[in-house]
Parts: sequence; C-alpha cells; structure tokens
Amino acid sequence: MMSEQMLPSACEVDIAGVVGMYTLQLASGTPSALVDWNSNYGGDPEKCVFFHCGNWARDFLLDIRIATAPILGTTLGEENAFGALEGRTLAGPVTFGRVSMDDLSGTITAYVGEGEFTSNPLETFGTRAVVKVRGLSALMHVICQNGFEHHAAMTRGHAAAAVAEALSRHGAVGDICFRYYDAEGAPIKSQLMQRVIGIEPALLHKIPHVVGVAGGRRKVRAILAALRGRWINVLITDHRTASSLLDGKG
Repeated sequence: MMSEQMLPSACEVDIAGVVGMYTLQLASGTPSALVDWNSNYGGDPEKCVFFHCGNWARDFLLDIRIATAPILGTTLGEENAFGALEGRTLAGPVTFGRVSMDDLSGTITAYVGEGEFTSNPLETFGTRAVVKVRGLSALMHVICQNGFEHHAAMTRGHAAAAVAEALSRHGAVGDICFRYYDAEGAPIKSQLMQRVIGIEPALLHKIPHVVGVAGGRRKVRAILAALRGRWINVLITDHRTASSLLDGKG
C-alpha cells in the first residue's frame, strides 16, 4: 500500500486530510492513516472507536486479511466489493489530528491530540481500533463547535508536541494555488510544498497581471499578505474589504 511506503493515501480523503496525514507522518516517522471518529466504546466516557472501511497501512494492524467492504456491498453487492483490508490495531500510543480549510473565510485551522490504542475487544468489519483519550468529551465539543470534519489523521506514537510546534511556527495566513505564505507574503518553505503539483511562486511572480478575487472581513489578513508578497497585482473585492486593506487592518 502507498501509505505503508510513506505516501499518504486514503479513501474519502481531501487535500486538507492529506496535509494532516503527511504532517503526522513527518512528526512520527511512521505511516499515517485516515479514520472516522465513529462511536463511544461501551460506557467508558474516555474510550471511542476509530474506524474506516479498510485502507489503513499494514503498520497499524495486528491481524490483517483482505476481505469485502460491506458498506459498499449494500449498493454493489458484497460479492462485488472484495479487496478491502480487515484488522485491528496493536495496543500502544497514538497521535491524532485534523487540518481544515475554510475557503469562504480564508482560514486554516487544526487540532492535534494524543491517546492510547487499547486491547479491548471490537468485533466488526473494516480496519478498526479502540482508543482511550483523556478529556474525550471536551475534545468532541471542540471538534463539533468549530466545524471540523468527522475524519481525522492518526499515526502511531506520541508526537502532538512536535506537530503543534510545526503548525504554529510556520505561521501561514493564506495560500494561492496551494502555495502558502506568511503575514508578510513570504512563501512557507516545507517538505510538503515540494509535493505540490502546481505553479511555482517564482513563475507566478513573473506573470504581468495576476488577478485575485476575494472579500470579507475574515480574508483581509490573507489578502493583505498576498499584496505585500506581490502574489497578486490586481484585486477584485468589495468596498468594506478594500477600506480595511487601505487602513492596514490585516
């Protein structure tokens, strides 16, 4: 599998999900996976189930076999849904997190935390784990109240401190063509950017007219940084956003 070879991949993943997987992978030095925050486990308020239909890296799985995907089978017929992995994780430390992008507000948010894979029994299909997280209920409130997706990335080991430092240190305020920049418009340099398929910042800066279309109070900081860094030289926006930019309120 690609994830086992340190090339993050998953079913139902988006760009932000891959960013989260890749970030955890770099911090831990081990493969990452995409999981669903699925359900509570029994009556323990600090235990829950991680689940996905069958695409975790082999590194996670204690007992692994190739089986069918019953969820797809409800539509396709289970005999036509063969090829998904099935197994559960080894007990041990786990780091989880999520990077989320709001295109309408121009913001990037994230959370990261740690817990433990347990050896509690869990008889079901797909790839799965029972996880213990201190303060799980409070974490669920943060995830729901801030609109984070129900998918999260995970990796073996405890690496939350390194991830939190990396996410806060780089200081990205916006992106153009998935090329991130800081508050002064300087490109964010990271290994992730080397994997982006798209126009390089140096080439973008050579284009005579680069038009940006953006507006709204929450995008002022990103727009102002894009102008400072000369990522765009023509801006189409609304009058309130233009006034905030002229006042330097980014």
